[in-house]
Amino acid sequence: MRQTFWILLFCLAFGNVLTNLDIETRTRLGRVVRFMMAIKEINERKLRKLQSTDSTDGEEGYKSPNATEFDPRNNNTEGAEVGEATAADGQVPANKPVSTKIPPKNNKNNQVQILKFHSFETLGKIIKFGSIFYFIRKRIPFGIFLRLRVTYSSRLRNLQSGMADSLRTECLIDDPAQAGVQATGNNVNYNCNATASQDPSNANITLNTDYGLVFLDEKGEAYETVGFEQISMNGNASEEAANLQDNKDKVSKVGSLKSSSAYGNTSTLTIKGIPNPTDTLDGVSDIKMDLYDKNDAKKQYDCKVTTESPRKVLTCDASSQQISTTSEKLHLSTGYASTQKVLLTVEMGSYSSDDEINAGSNPGPYYSKSSSSGLSGGAIAGIVIACVVVLLAATVAAIMLKKPSPSVDNTTVAELKTDNI
Repeated sequence: MRQTFWILLFCLAFGNVLTNLDIETRTRLGRVVRFMMAIKEINERKLRKLQSTDSTDGEEGYKSPNATEFDPRNNNTEGAEVGEATAADGQVPANKPVSTKIPPKNNKNNQVQILKFHSFETLGKIIKFGSIFYFIRKRIPFGIFLRLRVTYSSRLRNLQSGMADSLRTECLIDDPAQAGVQATGNNVNYNCNATASQDPSNANITLNTDYGLVFLDEKGEAYETVGFEQISMNGNASEEAANLQDNKDKVSKVGSLKSSSAYGNTSTLTIKGIPNPTDTLDGVSDIKMDLYDKNDAKKQYDCKVTTESPRKVLTCDASSQQISTTSEKLHLSTGYASTQKVLLTVEMGSYSSDDEINAGSNPGPYYSKSSSSGLSGGAIAGIVIACVVVLLAATVAAIMLKKPSPSVDNTTVAELKTDNI
C-alpha cells in the first residue's frame, strides 16, 4: 500500500512537470520513453527465449514426447525387457537380463554408430552424460531416446526388494544447427539426462541395448526407431556402455580431423587432417589417442599436436609401443586432451582393411635383440651346445687315433720259441 502511494505521488509530480514543459521538450522526452519501452520489450523477449531453452535443453519449439505406460511384462525375471525407450520409468527385478541383444562392433559402414560416452555425473537423483554418434546417409535427429538399467548396491536393493530402475533417457543435440541435416558422415555430440528412483552415485548404470533408439525431430516428434542390431559400437564404446558411471572425463569441446591420412616409421605414427570445427585443436599441444591394431586391440599413444595449415598433425610416439594397423581400424578413433577437455575423432579420407600402416621399432614379428641372425636365444643356445658336443667328440676321436700302439718284445718271443724246441 505504501509503495502504491509513493508511485501515485511521483506520477502527480511528474505530470505537473510535464505540463510546464514546452512542446519540443515533451516530444523529445516521449521519444526517450518509447525507446526505453522498446529496449524493455527486447530484453523480455530474450528472457522468454532463454527460459524456453533452459526448460527443454533445446531450441524453442522442441517439446519432449509424452511417456507411454511401462510394460507390465517386465515385472518378472524371465527374458529381456520389452517396450519403447520413450516409456515411463519403471522398475524390474535386479537379476533380470539386460542387453541380451549384442550390437556389432567396429562396422564402419553402418548408418548409425556410437563412438564414445563421456562427462558422466550425478546431481541428486539426476543422471547426466554425453554421447557421441556418427551418422552416414542418415537424417541427424534433434533428440534421441534410449534406455538405462540402474542397479543399486546390495544394501540399497534390500530396501526395494531387489529391484533395479529401467529409465527413460533423453539425449538432445549439442549443436542444434546440425539437426535435420542429411548426414554424409557426421560426428554429433548429445547431452543425455535421466532421473533415478534414488541416489545413483554408487550404482552400476548400463545402456540397455534391448530397446531400440527412438529418433526425434526439432519439434520433439518421433520419426524413426533403430534397433541395436543396426548400430555399430566403435572402439571402446561397448565397454563404456556397460559401465557408464566410469566415463567421467569432462568434455568442453568436441571435434574431428576430417580427410585424414596416416603413415608410420620406426619411432612415430603420424596422422594429418583438417580440424572441424576449425578451432577444435586451438591451444592443444598434447593429446592421448586410443588406436586399434589389426586384431582390434586398443593401444594408447601420447601425441604431439602441430600445425601445417590448414591441417593439424598428430605425431604419436610409437618408439616403445609398436602398432600394425590399417586405415579402416584408425577410422573413427578417438582421443582426449585432458588439459583443454577436448574430445577428438579421426575421420580418414579413405579407409580400407588393405591399407596397412606400421609404426614402431619393429611392427612385424618380434625377435630377441640378442640374435643377430633372426633366431631366438633358445635356438642359438641349442646350436652352440650341439657344436660343442660334436667338437668334443671329434677331439676325443683324434686323440684316440693318434695314441701309439704297444711295442712287441721280439727277444721274449724268440726265447719262447727256443724253449719249445
